Amino acid sequence: MKGVATIADSSWPDSGSFWLKVTPFGFRRILNWLKEEYNNPPIYVTENGVSRRGDPELNDTDRIYYLRSYINEALKAAVQDKVDLRGYTVWSVMDNFEWAIGFAERFGVHFVNRSDPSLPRIPKASAKVYASVVRCNGFPDPAQGPHPCLQQPEDAETTASSVTTEVPFLGLMLGITEAQMALYVLFALLLLGVCSLVFLLYKYCKRSKHRETQP
Repeated sequence: MKGVATIADSSWPDSGSFWLKVTPFGFRRILNWLKEEYNNPPIYVTENGVSRRGDPELNDTDRIYYLRSYINEALKAAVQDKVDLRGYTVWSVMDNFEWAIGFAERFGVHFVNRSDPSLPRIPKASAKVYASVVRCNGFPDPAQGPHPCLQQPEDAETTASSVTTEVPFLGLMLGITEAQMALYVLFALLLLGVCSLVFLLYKYCKRSKHRETQP
């Protein structure tokens, strides 16, 4: 694409994905750009979220900051700038399989415990925050006192305080991060072994051919 460049300011917070920086102000800007460039079309944000690596953290304060900041900028665009923003969906409901990365980068507001055969979905702190935003359709004004939408439903599932993060790997119980690293090492060794085998076969075939051509 011509006339397009990318920049990444060192002050922008990182995420679990090398390509994803936390820049809430940019969300409002791009929504306004779409409004001006395409005559204010109806807009539905179908994916917006942030990833994290390492062992799962149920008290995901960084994701809470991300969601509050980005949704607030989206509301500014809709209410103050009159952008025709009709819908917003967080990415994602639960930790999912990312095509290029696998399970290493977690975007979900629910943790999927893969060390349990039943794969329970455990809500992170961000799930409660996002549910509150959905119930309130935004952020109630604190100056007007507690809003009824901020009341936690009686049947709401509470966020778990702990979770088993060990998985079986070749007869050992390893943490998720350690198991991922071990899998990468095994894959690298397998690749090295295949390359070595191909090289040896090549040398053997070349030597055999050389012997056949000798008088």
